[in-house]
Amino acid sequence: MDTDWDRLGRLTPREKVAICIEMTEVCFRTSSAGIRAQHPDLTEEELVIKFQERIDWLKRSSQRGNSDGNSRGVH
Repeated sequence: MDTDWDRLGRLTPREKVAICIEMTEVCFRTSSAGIRAQHPDLTEEELVIKFQERIDWLKRSSQRGNSDGNSRGVH
């Protein structure tokens, strides 16, 4: 029986990149929907800024071990 890792190993580099791009887009759309739900009046530019702030916060929290107990990355 093939494992997921075996199947991934047989993908071409182009297919692997396409999967990464698709996953990145899904993450952006999901995160953007969450931000939009909390701040429905944001412009597209403000939404991108909020998204970047969340990414920065997640990077900082993972570097310090997320000691504040907020595992969802919401601030």
